[in-house]
Amino acid sequence: MFVHTYERGAGLTPSCGSGVAASRAVLSRLGLVEPERPVTVRNPGGVARSLLQPVGDLWQPLLEGNATLVYEAELDPAVLLGDGPVEFSGEVNMAEIGAFAELSRENLKVLSDAGIKPTEI
Repeated sequence: MFVHTYERGAGLTPSCGSGVAASRAVLSRLGLVEPERPVTVRNPGGVARSLLQPVGDLWQPLLEGNATLVYEAELDPAVLLGDGPVEFSGEVNMAEIGAFAELSRENLKVLSDAGIKPTEI
C-alpha cells in the first residue's frame, strides 16, 4: 500500500503515522483485510507496518516503523527559561544517517519499480 499525506498548513509530507494508521484502517472497514493482519505501508519517507487490535467493539491502531537518531545533545534545562541563546554540545550520528539513507533509497526504488513517482517534497 502506498500513502502520500497532505497535511493542512504543511503540504505533502514525507511520512505521517496517523495517515498510515487511518489508511490501513480503511482496508479493514472495506472488508479487504482482517484487522489483526499487519499491512506494509510505503510512503516517500519510508516504510511502516500497521495493524488494528480489537478492543471491545473498537479497533486500536498499532504502528511499527523505524526511528532514526540523527543527533544527540546535552543541555541544561534551566537555560530554556532564560532570554539568552541556548548553548549545548552534541554529536551527529553519521552511521544512523547513512543507514536511513540506504533504507530510503531502497524504498524509493520499490516505489519506482511499482510505477509510483512521489511528488518532490
